[in-house]
Amino acid sequence: MHHRKYEQLNVNNLYQHIQDLHYYIHQLLHYVSETNIYEYHIQKINIEKVKGTLQLGQLLEEAKNDLRGTHRLIIKDLQINEIEEHGTVGIGVTEKENNQQKQLKKVSPQEASKETKNIYEEIQTLLAIDQVPHFFQALASKQNVLKTVWTITKKTWNSNEAFNDFYTDILRLLNDIPMPTFDPSVSKLDHHICITVANHIELCAKTLFIIIYLIHFLLPHFLNAQQKKQHISPKHFTIHVHHPQKGVTSDQYLTAIKNGVQLDELPPSYNQMNEFPDVITALHDAFVNELTPQTNPYNEYVKHMHKLFTSETADYANESLFVKLNPDEVGFLCARLIDDFTTYQKHIFLDYLLLPLCNKDA
Repeated sequence: MHHRKYEQLNVNNLYQHIQDLHYYIHQLLHYVSETNIYEYHIQKINIEKVKGTLQLGQLLEEAKNDLRGTHRLIIKDLQINEIEEHGTVGIGVTEKENNQQKQLKKVSPQEASKETKNIYEEIQTLLAIDQVPHFFQALASKQNVLKTVWTITKKTWNSNEAFNDFYTDILRLLNDIPMPTFDPSVSKLDHHICITVANHIELCAKTLFIIIYLIHFLLPHFLNAQQKKQHISPKHFTIHVHHPQKGVTSDQYLTAIKNGVQLDELPPSYNQMNEFPDVITALHDAFVNELTPQTNPYNEYVKHMHKLFTSETADYANESLFVKLNPDEVGFLCARLIDDFTTYQKHIFLDYLLLPLCNKDA
């Protein structure tokens, strides 16, 4: 009897998903029918070398509503002889943003509306954390996305037990992986940095739990594909020294680490370590010497995290987002999920590396 009820529940859920998809497709077709179509006809392009950015179409400094739509670039003959290592070629219309513009798209607790502040407080209470994750601050730039995601989150979890369990599982997973060791002469970090490290690991782990849950049914094949792209290699940690006689600065080491792990921003703790140049040097050496061979702790971490992702969120029912978000909002949410999945997963590992350097007597 129980088995039949379970099967009927699955059938009902499947039927609801089909109905939601029909509604979403209808919305998408309406959206496409209302958008403009731009065509670019070019007979021939012959380029010897691309050193910087070549954008075929129009590179925008800011979004312009009248240029949104479908863009078709038709080139009869295109020949590019060479693209340098840092060169990029784009097609169509893209939005060019600098770091300052990206930061403006996050709504801090200080500048948030009353409704958004209430959501932020609920996030901190449910996750039992002291700060509002940047993931939610970014979603707040499109308030309906934040509101929808948080409504679904509250419906799915009414206590922080699952988040605490996931956080504990990640710590256990990391504890079982042999990590790089540091020479005893390397400085111990200040107590306030260690507090930053511990708090950020917890914040990232609990937020990642929600991100993975959303990815599971918005981007179901993403996790499998992304696991293969998470590895790092020695060449990414190269330091370019323009004045060898002056040596390598802490900022150059940090930039090399950031480039090596392919992040836009390192965890907050790394930005507090200017007073510990020997720690920064030791971290860089650990990446170059211990974390970049084919079998290394980071790759083991990624592999075990993937297993954890697929098992931890499988028990939770999927609340459809399709009927609550328009196509623009779905696209925005998916972009944030992809970016922040990678960022939070790497931040956890980077912060965990610092724990052996914490001064336990502080």
